[in-house]
Amino acid sequence: DREIVLTAANRKKRAVVIDLFDRVPVSTDERISVSDIRPSEQPHDKNKQGLYRFRLKLNPGEEKKITIRYKLTHPSDILPISSEGGGPQW
Repeated sequence: DREIVLTAANRKKRAVVIDLFDRVPVSTDERISVSDIRPSEQPHDKNKQGLYRFRLKLNPGEEKKITIRYKLTHPSDILPISSEGGGPQW
């Protein structure tokens, strides 16, 4: 299993609503599988390219963590690489 941990904190003296984005890998190679994607919170929305958006309301001084877990299966001779956009790509 792989894991992404996102942390957002409100340092203001009032409540704020923020959109927090992150991308889960998406394979374009049939030999590679990304499965069992389990965010700790329901995303506000997500797209086919693996981009997740979480809308969070944070009170003053509040910090929130979101964890996204997923399984990555691939042959041992194939290793993930990062694209220019920052996300893993195969």
